Amino acid sequence: MKKIKLFACAMLALMCLSFSGCGATSGHDGDRINQLMLARIDDSSTAGTCFYDVNGTKIIPETPSVIYTLTNGIYQFTVAYDPSTVSGGQVTVTLNSEPTSIMNPFGVINKADYPNDENIPLYAINYAPRALAPFMFDKDYLIIPVVFRSTSIVEDNEMAVEIAKHRFVLALEPYASGDDTLVFTLTDKVTDPDTGRGFAMFNYQAFDLRYIVSDFKAMGNTLKKITIKAMTSEDGSDLSYAKEETYTFDYNF
Repeated sequence: MKKIKLFACAMLALMCLSFSGCGATSGHDGDRINQLMLARIDDSSTAGTCFYDVNGTKIIPETPSVIYTLTNGIYQFTVAYDPSTVSGGQVTVTLNSEPTSIMNPFGVINKADYPNDENIPLYAINYAPRALAPFMFDKDYLIIPVVFRSTSIVEDNEMAVEIAKHRFVLALEPYASGDDTLVFTLTDKVTDPDTGRGFAMFNYQAFDLRYIVSDFKAMGNTLKKITIKAMTSEDGSDLSYAKEETYTFDYNF
C-alpha cells in the first residue's frame, strides 16, 4: 500500500533547511515568510543567543532568552521573517513554535552490542519523491528523515502516540585502519509489531557523530562517505517481504 501520510506531505511543503534558496518551498504571509527550520544549538549559540542553520546563518529569535533553556543539539521549529532582513550572515525571526529537539534519545550504539532483530521494516531510507534522505547537518550531526510505517492517523495527538511506539536504533558497524566509510544500520523497533501499519510518516532523527568521527580519524583514516542500511518495504510491515536498502552519501568536511 503506497500511501504517504497527509501530515508528512504538509510538512514537506514547508520544508527548507536554510535561509538561502528557499523560494517556493516556504509559505508567504504578506512580506513575511513562514518556514520550517532545522537549526543547531551549541556553546557559541548560547553566547550569541542564536541558532545556526545548515549554512551557518545566525538565526536570532526576537525573544533570545529561549536559547538559555536549551541544551546542545539540533532543533526543529517554525519561524516567520522578512526576507529583506537576511543580511551579513544573520536574520532575526519570530518563533511560531517551540524549538523541539530532534536528537535521538538513544544515540549511536555498536552493532555488536545490539542484535539485529528489528520488529518491522522502515518505509524507505531514500524517499526520492519527497527528497527525504540522510545528510550531514555539519561535520558533527547526522540527520535522518526516518520514513517509517504507521497506522492511519489523523489527529496530532494520535500522531504523538504512534511516534512514541517507535524506537529508531542506529547501530555502527565495525571499522578498521584503511577504511574510508562509516556504515550504520537503522532499525525500527515498535511496542506492538502485530498492529497493521499501511501508511508512511516521517520524523527527523539527529545523531551526534563527533566522537565516532574523531576515533575513526585517530586510526589514520580519512572519512569520505557515510552509508545507512535498513530493511525497508513500501508494501507491508512484514519483515519477510522486506529488502535491504542502502544509501551512501559523501562526507565533505
